[in-house]
Amino acid sequence: MVAVCPKILSAGHCDDDSCRFRHDVLVCKPCHMIFPSQHNLDAHLISKKHRAASSGPAIYYCSICDRTMGRPSWNPHVRGAHHRKQATRRSISPNVQPEVPEEVPGSTFCPPCNSHILHKAWKAHIAGRKHRARTQYTKFASALEEAEEDKHGVTVKGNLDFDVVDPSTASTGVSREITINTTVPHALLSVVVRLASSKHRSAFSPYVLRSDVCSTLLKSLTTDLP
Repeated sequence: MVAVCPKILSAGHCDDDSCRFRHDVLVCKPCHMIFPSQHNLDAHLISKKHRAASSGPAIYYCSICDRTMGRPSWNPHVRGAHHRKQATRRSISPNVQPEVPEEVPGSTFCPPCNSHILHKAWKAHIAGRKHRARTQYTKFASALEEAEEDKHGVTVKGNLDFDVVDPSTASTGVSREITINTTVPHALLSVVVRLASSKHRSAFSPYVLRSDVCSTLLKSLTTDLP
């Protein structure tokens, strides 16, 4: 199995045309995880752990009772006599929505894992395989976000992801349009247009890429204000 490109994971992009690593990073955003294959991802998506992570926070906070509890305990708690007694004492409705606690007594919040970890289990947690894997996902997500941000006064608007092209529409062609602007007066922009494969950049493709850009060298017409 071909490994994922290290540059993609660390920088969010790869400029090496001869790179033979994979460039399709299979991720589960709710669980903060990267998967080596589509089979592994598909198996994860139907797992109990994924469904639990997609259902919301694992720990809830009740502002009426000033208590934290696991998600399965929320409904029994708000139906309980103690909760209703506290609401009556404060002259407010017992019907309250769960909140996400900022702090959980005796625990430390782990951002990569999006979980509160008991103090006594912290060292073992950060040394664990799952924590390291989620830390790698966090670094990749941050690098990808950084790579997609506008830089040096240049803004790019539009979407160039062609996704899966149906054969019936491929014969007539599929088009995408983007707008490139710059706030830097008299700037020269070099536009490179190429077709990239998610598997290998130099992989054969039956499709051709045609650009309507008049010139690969664009000059900013912005002038200085007096």
